[in-house]
Amino acid sequence: MSVVTWCFEKEREKVTDSFSGHFSLGCGEENVVLWESNKSVAVCTLSVFLAESCGEGVTVQVVDRKGCVETFTVTTNNTRSRTFKNVKEIRVTCEPGLQSFFCYGRYCCDVHYFI
Repeated sequence: MSVVTWCFEKEREKVTDSFSGHFSLGCGEENVVLWESNKSVAVCTLSVFLAESCGEGVTVQVVDRKGCVETFTVTTNNTRSRTFKNVKEIRVTCEPGLQSFFCYGRYCCDVHYFI
């Protein structure tokens, strides 16, 4: 004879929020926080557009609740979008170079979390 135990988790309500903004950083400026939260977000879809840069582009870092960092690069006149889990912080670094005096762009984030 076998006994089967069923566990049911109460379905949680999902909340969605969107925010966007502009960034302008000096050449070589590092780890500028674009957004951070005291609580981790279940899922975040982040899009970054880079209009102008000093060098090859900007480096975007997404930090999760465990402190792990995922990194991607956005080059001038391009947009990159990625989806991440358990996001706590979004940072950007302006790569040094001689093409401009600053890095300028926009970002947009759609976040989904449970309450």
